[in-house]
Amino acid sequence: MTLDRDGQSGHIVSRLANFFRHLSKPGHFMLYLTRKVGDSVVIDDNIEVTVVEVRGKTVKLGFTFPEDVQVLRRELYDRIQEENRSAAASADLVRQLGQVTNAVADNMKNSPDADKDDGKD
Repeated sequence: MTLDRDGQSGHIVSRLANFFRHLSKPGHFMLYLTRKVGDSVVIDDNIEVTVVEVRGKTVKLGFTFPEDVQVLRRELYDRIQEENRSAAASADLVRQLGQVTNAVADNMKNSPDADKDDGKD
C-alpha cells in the first residue's frame, strides 16, 4: 500500500472515498472493483454478481438473487420511475378535477336559482 507524506494509509483511503463520493448518489458510495471471468461479488449476504464473460468493451454479468428481490437494468428502472411519477401526477390531477366538479355541483345545488322553474315544459 502506498503511504501519503505523513505515512498515514488511512488518509489515502479517506481522500479516495471523498474523490469517488461525487460519482454516486448522496449518502451512497460507488465501489470500484477489478474482477476476472468467474470472479464474484456478494451483496448483503443474498445477492451474488459473477463476471461471466468479457468481450472487448462488453462485460456479461450473472446475478443470483432471491425471488423477492427485483433486479433491473438502469435504463429500464429509470423509465419505470418516470412512468410512476407521471401516473402519480395524472392521478393527482384527476383527484383535483373531481374536487372542482364536486364543488361546482354543490354550488349549483345550493344556488338560489336552483329551485326556480325556467318555464319550459
